[in-house]
Amino acid sequence: MVHGADERPSELIIHGRVYDVSGFIKRHPGGSVIRYMLDRDASHAYDEFHQRSESADKFLASLPSRPVEATDVRVDRSAVMADYEKLRRDLVAEGFFEPSLVHVVWRFAQLALLSVLGVWLLLNGWVVSGVLVMGLMQGQSGWLQHECGHYSLTGKVGLDQLLHELLFGVFSSMSASWWRKQHNKHHARPQQLDADVLPEQQASLWIKFQAFHYFPMLEMLALFWSFYLQPRHVVRTKRYREGVFMAMNHGYRLALGVAATGSVWGTLAVYFGIQTVQAMYLFGHFTVSHTHLPVLAADEDLCWVEHTLRTTMNIESSWWCDWIMGYLNLQIEHHLFPSMPQFRFSQVSPRIRALAEKHGIPYLEDSYVNAFYRTIANLHHVGQSAGEAQNKTVSYDAVPNVTALKRNLHS
Repeated sequence: MVHGADERPSELIIHGRVYDVSGFIKRHPGGSVIRYMLDRDASHAYDEFHQRSESADKFLASLPSRPVEATDVRVDRSAVMADYEKLRRDLVAEGFFEPSLVHVVWRFAQLALLSVLGVWLLLNGWVVSGVLVMGLMQGQSGWLQHECGHYSLTGKVGLDQLLHELLFGVFSSMSASWWRKQHNKHHARPQQLDADVLPEQQASLWIKFQAFHYFPMLEMLALFWSFYLQPRHVVRTKRYREGVFMAMNHGYRLALGVAATGSVWGTLAVYFGIQTVQAMYLFGHFTVSHTHLPVLAADEDLCWVEHTLRTTMNIESSWWCDWIMGYLNLQIEHHLFPSMPQFRFSQVSPRIRALAEKHGIPYLEDSYVNAFYRTIANLHHVGQSAGEAQNKTVSYDAVPNVTALKRNLHS
């Protein structure tokens, strides 16, 4: 590719070769996330985001490239990365990246059972209980669509994409294609300013009291997404199949409301109630593994493993916590291996912990209850700091236990 005298090519490194992606960025099927990897060693991000994509290697082979030179951008050659790469090869060889048909059937069976129970409750006068169960069902479908979005449910990219659109549209009134582009950015640079986190520049009462209105506002976020952001994306990108799936979600919630109550207000209560339960359930759990951890500066450059371990935290694994959080309580393993089927995380976590301990990197883990306390404490701390330093966050050790947290919240 020919560039002007003052024009610097957009380059990244993948497995020992420098690729010029200047003419490819706008055509990148995964969207603008590729910009986050410019002037970096993108080998591990490439492997994880394209684990099962045959077309990705064809795209890569068509790009101008050259061998890495000493003057090129930093390549991850650290000891921790060497150990990580060996561990990943071992896990692939041992079958940990292979999906399980039995697990797929079990996950969909759970959705079916919850749906039947929720509808039965609604139609037999147990309206509040029915709304709670249907909201829980939609929340569980959210975990399942997340797995589809990483192409790790069935391992078939085309089938996982279709299931992703179906689940996210019918049970969340959301666009799967929009989600994939936004979520990949989060995985590329979690907790990094200007990439995954935007600093707040202006103090406001809204921020000051965010610890108190956080959970109620989750429904407002869901409404904004489902009535404006997602439909706009579908129209702009002409993804009308996704639009049909999204409309089905609105339709079935209204139908359940009419059948269960027979009144306008009752119908609206059921319609919005299901979405509210889902929003608080999903968004509430999303935040506990990241938001109270330190934010990295925009120019801070860490290797794949250290970046993950510094910006991600696990919630202690148990049968009930794994189920409630859709296996995403093990966020460290998920961010290191986003293309691994998520039910396998608990099996590999001891090996990740050993890797972290060997190289002196903290492996952060907390209980389910304390993780929520830390999240609310961070919101409270940032709110109280409004007007002083809006982009600060509480470090992991800032709230060492529940007692200290309660004192902080009530000070």
